[in-house]
Amino acid sequence: MSNIKDESMLELLEVYMEMVEKQDEIIYRMSHLLKEYVTELQHLRNIHQFLDYDPEQKQDEAILEECIEQYETMKE
Repeated sequence: MSNIKDESMLELLEVYMEMVEKQDEIIYRMSHLLKEYVTELQHLRNIHQFLDYDPEQKQDEAILEECIEQYETMKE
């Protein structure tokens, strides 16, 4: 019975490690794309002289922060 429990724990650990690796890959690829978007956006702002700060950005940041907190809670 202990052997079955150990095997189940190992399988669970393997799944968890695969998920972590996939999350790392997702984060890496999203970061790369975001950097490209930021660069392109900065070019557009320079061309069109858009220097205004988007007031909705604060709201988006708050929503993102809430989503991250919810994700952290789900992991526990």
